[in-house]
Amino acid sequence: MHGLLRQPGHHKQTVVNNSDQMIKTEQIFILILALTLLSECTDKVKTNISAPNGLWKQIGYGRILELNDTTIKVFDLNDIDCMLTFEEDILDFAEVIGINGDTLTLKHGIDHWKCIRIDKLPANCHGQEHKNNKDPLYNYDVFWQNFKEHYCSFEVKNIDWDIVNEEYRPKINAETTDLELFLLFEEIITMLKDGHIKMSVPESIEDEYSSSIKKVPGKFNKLEEFEISESLALLYVDSLRTFNAGMTRWGMIGKNVGYVQINSMLMQADYNLEEGLSLKEFERPYWVDNVARRKDEIYRQEEAAGMKATFDRVLTEMPNATSFIIDLRFNGGGKDGVAMEIIHNFSSYQGIMAVKYVYEKGQFVNHQNITNTPSSNGFNGPVYLLTSHLTASASELAVLCSLADDQFTRIGTRTEGIFSSTLDKVLPNGWDYEFSNEIYEDLKGFNYEHIGISPDIQIEYSRVTDEFFEKLITDIKAGTDPAIEAALQRIRNR
Repeated sequence: MHGLLRQPGHHKQTVVNNSDQMIKTEQIFILILALTLLSECTDKVKTNISAPNGLWKQIGYGRILELNDTTIKVFDLNDIDCMLTFEEDILDFAEVIGINGDTLTLKHGIDHWKCIRIDKLPANCHGQEHKNNKDPLYNYDVFWQNFKEHYCSFEVKNIDWDIVNEEYRPKINAETTDLELFLLFEEIITMLKDGHIKMSVPESIEDEYSSSIKKVPGKFNKLEEFEISESLALLYVDSLRTFNAGMTRWGMIGKNVGYVQINSMLMQADYNLEEGLSLKEFERPYWVDNVARRKDEIYRQEEAAGMKATFDRVLTEMPNATSFIIDLRFNGGGKDGVAMEIIHNFSSYQGIMAVKYVYEKGQFVNHQNITNTPSSNGFNGPVYLLTSHLTASASELAVLCSLADDQFTRIGTRTEGIFSSTLDKVLPNGWDYEFSNEIYEDLKGFNYEHIGISPDIQIEYSRVTDEFFEKLITDIKAGTDPAIEAALQRIRNR
């Protein structure tokens, strides 16, 4: 071809034009060939990369997940049973954030769940119809087996689960009624003394249960307890501001002490609801009109984002605060992501503050570090955390992380000691239940589950809830609060 381009005479232009055409033809051929090869390589790459769709065994939680585009089927798995429990949108379960070979990572709040790809369901897996299995003994066996494989605190509580089985299993037979079975489950749950263990049964059984036992109601209902916590804040704060009907309250004590009362690690998302609503007026538009219409993972993110926005407002409105009192005495927990916003905004410590593990068949797996990245506009002065026996679950995570930072001083009484997120399970008869399957440890490797975290400064509060609130009422009438006073005295001494 190069020779043709060099031919002399009047044919030169024609030859050159033909040559140009040949060059173009060759270039097109080469381009098509290259694209074909590239396409083949791309197809090979695609076939070598595992897609999220398919079957995955979740590490540590006794579940098999079947992903199909945007939906997920969840099978509860143990050594005697495998049952399809529900099917839903993937974002109602978790968010897919990564895949590496045969390992899938899901994000659930602040947790990262690991899953391993499997080729097929175990032989003992059943379909949805198995959920109607009413056999009392079989339901008991599934209940007992799930606890055996995943409950995290038998050792801490010095409970031999096999001996429990020897005592309770003989009490069940084919004639055991639903109410009798539920009463037996409730007896076992009560024995475990764990605020994170709950069982949900059909309303008809719940009604039978309520009429068959005598429950002694507490002296104060939840609304009255909520009003007592507000009265306590008003005792010290001149201009008390609130968000979401008082889920968070804040204001200045004097000229340089900020006070923040956080009453739940739930109901902190900002859905632009009307200000000034009472708690009773607030709950329906929050839960029914907003949360119920969102995917669960989106809702979890909105809870944490709402808490962050509130802290941005708190710190902007109180620029003269040189110390903060954060009151968690009435906070029974909620979402870990909300609790971590306290740490992000009031701790200058950067790095690992705690670790968590999942219990599965005698070992702890799925190790995760709980880390803090301080907010760019956060507070870095002294912080005083107020705690009580009602400080539980997610609120205890904030207290646990505070142990890693000398910026914090804890005042009050020992927390409840129920750190674990709950593992949700379903019995073959359709009853839902949940229990603790995780442990959280401080940086020294200490596990506070069933123990609680003791304060640096002890206040003599009763661990009996009615007595606790009676003491608060007495103190409010006297115009004082021992925990806040202890914090203010510490601030003055500084």
